[in-house]
Amino acid sequence: MMSIKTILLFMILFPVIHGITYAQPELSKETIPTNVAPDIRIQIERLYNSNPEERAKAAKSLGEAGVQAGPAIPFLIGIFHDEHSILSHSEDRKIESTSPAREASIALSRIGPQAVKPLIAALKDENVSVRFWAAKTLGEIKDARAVEPLGTLLKDKKSKIQQIANEALHKIIENMKDKQETKHLLDVLKSKEFVVRLMAVKALQDIKDISIVEPLIHCLEDEDKSVREQAAEILGKIKDSRAVGPLISTFLNGDRDIQKSVKKALVNIGDPAVEPLILSLKNEKTHIRIASASILGDIGDNRAVIPLIDALQDESWVVRYEAAKALGKIKDPRAIAPLSDSLNDRVSNVQEIASGALIKIKGGNK
Repeated sequence: MMSIKTILLFMILFPVIHGITYAQPELSKETIPTNVAPDIRIQIERLYNSNPEERAKAAKSLGEAGVQAGPAIPFLIGIFHDEHSILSHSEDRKIESTSPAREASIALSRIGPQAVKPLIAALKDENVSVRFWAAKTLGEIKDARAVEPLGTLLKDKKSKIQQIANEALHKIIENMKDKQETKHLLDVLKSKEFVVRLMAVKALQDIKDISIVEPLIHCLEDEDKSVREQAAEILGKIKDSRAVGPLISTFLNGDRDIQKSVKKALVNIGDPAVEPLILSLKNEKTHIRIASASILGDIGDNRAVIPLIDALQDESWVVRYEAAKALGKIKDPRAIAPLSDSLNDRVSNVQEIASGALIKIKGGNK
């Protein structure tokens, strides 16, 4: 059994030993380049100090040197495993907790773009802390080159790595959106990870550039439902006639997962969608005829009146119902007689909607 003296000695020595285990960056001290500026070299050497507070201060000093501290990049990454907690004073003189790893991350974000490639390489490190701080730092630098590598971490075995990668990606893509970096966002649409593609599509809704239309059209064929759905919604907001054909095709191909978004998009686009939708009233698939009648009613274009009147004779009572409802929305007097005939439809639901449509057309319910 351990004596009290032995336990006390262990309690005194453990923090010291613990600090020493974190004292060495992963790179050997001998690898420090000989041509490094003296002030930078001094701070790099301080990263090897046995005192974690000194290591943190060295990292902070290198960050203050900015781009001039470029030669320190691999050594700063080399202490990402060093999460020895220490207390420091913030700029407003508050005491806060930090670590050599955290200060190294801040320093690298200040050094900037030249740190991106080494940080991307660090995303593959076996050490969880190294992957974590590399991902976090890349999120602060906000360089487009990091998107795809960060995307691979969304499948990391550790949930904390997945989360920090997701946060970093959001920061990078939001930065692209804020700076209207259309080309970068369009490149992100080609990502292998659907979550990343979805982030990019959502960011594109705030981009006012017609060059995004074709890529968004291509997204209607994405393997992920959420990406297809978001693309359809944005195309509806843009109201570019080039989207009508692909939206109709998506609609006709029976992609029921996003049919609501496609319908809304076609309604928003309006006029250019009318003729293709009129043709769709003759489609062999019942659900296509139903949706076509509904959309035409929401668009409210008079060109649809006669085709919708014809649809009152459809074999499907649901199509007849939607046609009557649509005619009530358009309020064209030409529909009065046909709708009056529908009051005798064999299905009561159709009779009721036809009656309501007639009231609207005659001005009884505006």
